[in-house]
Amino acid sequence: MKMDCFAIVLLACSIIGCAALAPDFRARADDAFRKQNRLSAEFMLMVASEKAPASGLYAGLFEYEAAMLDACQPLNTIAAKRRDNQRVTLHEKRAVLDSLDPCESAATVFEARLQAFPERSSRP
Repeated sequence: MKMDCFAIVLLACSIIGCAALAPDFRARADDAFRKQNRLSAEFMLMVASEKAPASGLYAGLFEYEAAMLDACQPLNTIAAKRRDNQRVTLHEKRAVLDSLDPCESAATVFEARLQAFPERSSRP
């Protein structure tokens, strides 16, 4: 009986803690989702404007984009499920919580690489 009470108190504390972090976490997740989508769209337009994009010119940037998309995959999974009105599991929510820092970091690295790309700065 004592163990059941402890488990209930622990669960309640974790729920209260999550509820207290929810607004900040949701804002961060939303910002990360928008940023990685904006960066992928910008990169796609950059590559599409090339006459011969398969030349290997963007190979490094493709790798950074892939790393960002991989790090942000749990966030994208939940976004797609919400868009399609599907149920999001607690496990999927936890995966987003665990992956938010790596997602934000990967997006920041990709953004820096994208902005530093020489072909981008030489365009009119």
